[in-house]
Amino acid sequence: MQCDKNLPFLSKKIKELNNAIFYAHSSSPLRINNTIIQTCGVDEYGCITFFIKRPSQHISQFDQEFPVALNYFKKDKDFFINIFGNARIVNDTEALACEIDFTNGDMRSTILTHVLITVTILRAEYYNRNIDNHTSMWQSVWSSFLGFVEMFNPPHDYNFTRGIS
Repeated sequence: MQCDKNLPFLSKKIKELNNAIFYAHSSSPLRINNTIIQTCGVDEYGCITFFIKRPSQHISQFDQEFPVALNYFKKDKDFFINIFGNARIVNDTEALACEIDFTNGDMRSTILTHVLITVTILRAEYYNRNIDNHTSMWQSVWSSFLGFVEMFNPPHDYNFTRGIS
């Protein structure tokens, strides 16, 4: 498996934002609810791991793999990231122990209340927001004002003709 050369940059930015909104795009009638997640980590192959609260239904009733979107955003940061990929529910205790480094007591309590999800990144969209909002705001106010003035003062090159009687 070949790693993307942008993965270290993306991994750093995901860790910087840390929180995301998780959207499950499963076509199954029983699907995991949208929720806010905290990223546990991003590995060298482009897999993001995080926990969600365990649903009230038995976890085996859900699709074990399904498409998802993760929207990473933080108010004070000048960028945000949208991730699209395939999620996999990790329900096996041995696989869970390999994914996350826990003590036995921590793992037991976590398994009872949470489910580990791994998302393989298929597409990532990085957006750099305009950090000069002050100038942009004044530019938009000025252009709105000019549009308003122009509405009442049309240009003089209009050719109005009267009907000939």
